[in-house]
Amino acid sequence: MTNASVMRFLICGAQHEHVVSMARGLVRAGWTCAAVTEALPDAIAAPLANELSCPLISDPAPLLNSGTINLVVTASINAQKPDCVVAALSAGIDVFADKPLAVDMAGLQRIHAAAANGRNVWAWFSLRYEPASHLLRKMILDGDIGRPLAVEAVRPHRLSPASRPDWMFDDSLYGGVLNDLVCHDIDLYLWLTDALPEWIAATEYSTRFPSERGSITDLALVMTGGSGAAGCFRGDWLTPGRYPAHGDCRFRVVGTEGTAEIRWAGPTLDPGPPDIVLYSDRSAPVRIDPAGFPVPDLFQELTDCISMGRPMILTSSDVFRSTSLTLLARESARSGRTVRDLSRQILS
Repeated sequence: MTNASVMRFLICGAQHEHVVSMARGLVRAGWTCAAVTEALPDAIAAPLANELSCPLISDPAPLLNSGTINLVVTASINAQKPDCVVAALSAGIDVFADKPLAVDMAGLQRIHAAAANGRNVWAWFSLRYEPASHLLRKMILDGDIGRPLAVEAVRPHRLSPASRPDWMFDDSLYGGVLNDLVCHDIDLYLWLTDALPEWIAATEYSTRFPSERGSITDLALVMTGGSGAAGCFRGDWLTPGRYPAHGDCRFRVVGTEGTAEIRWAGPTLDPGPPDIVLYSDRSAPVRIDPAGFPVPDLFQELTDCISMGRPMILTSSDVFRSTSLTLLARESARSGRTVRDLSRQILS
């Protein structure tokens, strides 16, 4: 393991519990947290600062300009992330952000411009570091299903509204279910298939959770196509309360000679760890357990990239590309029109 004893990260915004996993992963890799910055009261920041044995502060500027911070971690309100990310990049500091990076293309373009100084921007696209994803990638590269033609992904989650902060029910701050959930599958689709989408069409609905707190888009449907595999995605907050897992998420790749599907929660009627179901022209259907398949450690990769310049599976260009496609899908959903000429609009 790289000696990261002098590596220090600063948390700028703790509005989503993902920041806890992000911080714990860095600590496991040898990092120290300088402070947790959070101007708004919440149930995450103070306990996290206590766990990390660091101060809870309201203004990150002094530390950002101190020359002592190697990485900024942010899980701020989605619409406010560009401000935090741009401030860190402008101070010459790499950024590790919870997804989504922004709620619209204007915010992402601000981040992209700030990253022109060569600093790194990573988003919490955690599926790239799952054994099931890497095993599926090997199957595709080995030709087990032939040439990929289409990806179908569904990502239902349980909302539990009472546990969610008020800002999630303000679309201008939250950015929608498409931007929040479907982004994972869009990133995996691009990484696994090397597709070059030329158009994208999407729609988003508020179906179940309008309330006095506001409303939240809880169902999104997306289709995209062009050169390489086509993509069809659904994300929603509609997992029934009594389903025994957070959601029956699936990621299926259909090829010229077979189909492989990740079942992220295992079999529907007996949820558990992820598995892969493979059926092809060559063999009868088979269920494969990906547990133990070798994968890089995201936090060690990040540490080695910052301290020694080593490459990562997830690059800044990947993050900008996946986030661009997701935000362009949201533009389609909001306008009711297909977005075309994506090559001119996707950032990298």
